[in-house]
Amino acid sequence: MKLTLSLISLVAIVSMLVPSYGQSSFKVFVVDDDVIRELDLRATQAEDGQTKRVNGFSIQADSVVQLRQGENLRIFTSDNDVRKIQSVKITPQNGEDVKLTKAGNAWSLQGFPNGVYLLDVIVRMPNGDRGAFETVLEIS
Repeated sequence: MKLTLSLISLVAIVSMLVPSYGQSSFKVFVVDDDVIRELDLRATQAEDGQTKRVNGFSIQADSVVQLRQGENLRIFTSDNDVRKIQSVKITPQNGEDVKLTKAGNAWSLQGFPNGVYLLDVIVRMPNGDRGAFETVLEIS
């Protein structure tokens, strides 16, 4: 636990020292089994509702999140402002999105069976747009 918190603190400190150049430097991270995984930006939505998909988006193996059944998702942003996280949802194989509820400093996965899900984290980007960060979530 201390290792996880110190890793989160280290990432937060480094991200504050790196200059911010718009949304390309804004990042979203998930912690699984004391490993910090960076999620990739899939799309943005401007305030006028226009959606732009990121060219060449693909889920990389090193961003796949693996948790044990009953664990919760711990998510944070590069600017360490959890208020920017607007919603977290997972999509099981039946294709029906399930919005997760916040449980303290995490997002609850209680009651979800073992399986592979699509994980979407919707955030408010520094420029005011909404961003959708996506990866695969494996619960085992």
